[in-house]
Amino acid sequence: YNVYTASSGTRDLPHVLGHGDAIDFHNAIGTDRVEARCRELNAHLRKRFAEIPSLRLLTPSQHELSSGIASYSLTKGKNTDLYKRLHDEDVVVKLVPKADLNAIRLSTHIYVTEEEIDRTADLIKKMLA
Repeated sequence: YNVYTASSGTRDLPHVLGHGDAIDFHNAIGTDRVEARCRELNAHLRKRFAEIPSLRLLTPSQHELSSGIASYSLTKGKNTDLYKRLHDEDVVVKLVPKADLNAIRLSTHIYVTEEEIDRTADLIKKMLA
């Protein structure tokens, strides 16, 4: 590996330094606490999304199989339409790449708040009504 031939252009030094600071911050919080918070937020998301009849949970419900990600299939409407409408409301969701699932995926990482989850659930419920 030769550092001079492996890259072209100028390195983004602030980004490199910021990445290191982010890792230090994550380590200061602790992986176990980050994981616990992500699961707590995901449980809140699942509770709120269970109130929306047009969504069907695709992600396993068992604690040992869960994480900070949940995927939902839409039984009504198109995932691409919902994606666009949520994007217009500054809500970030991902489309599940399998068209036959007509699904969206949401992440509940440590920086997500309960209020953001509630807002997203309220918007989706209204949009799919």
